[in-house]
Amino acid sequence: MVKKAGENAEFIDIVNYDRWESVIDRITECECIASSSLHGLIVADAYKIPNVWIRFGDDTFEGEFKYLDYFSGVGRKTKEPLRITNSTTIEEVLELCVHYTPIDYDTTLLIQSCPFEITYSTFAS
Repeated sequence: MVKKAGENAEFIDIVNYDRWESVIDRITECECIASSSLHGLIVADAYKIPNVWIRFGDDTFEGEFKYLDYFSGVGRKTKEPLRITNSTTIEEVLELCVHYTPIDYDTTLLIQSCPFEITYSTFAS
């Protein structure tokens, strides 16, 4: 699907990378994220980037519980992933992104409950 889409799509490998910051940078450069990784969906949500949960074929390696747990915690109505097949088009994925509603979250309680001091810094390039 990525090859067929040409310049309109990019594969972002969240497993094999040099710096985790570069993965975040690549995700934030996108207009829509289609991810089989919960990490990809969470990062996209954090930056309010429309995203779609996808699954390749009948892959049930990770199970769906963690996705559904996350979605229920942030108020997403998603119940199942878009199953990617050889005939899935980029247009089908983009159509789902059009209906994306950003999650609404408040980090105040999370930060207040943190058991250690939080310091903020700028990431070095």
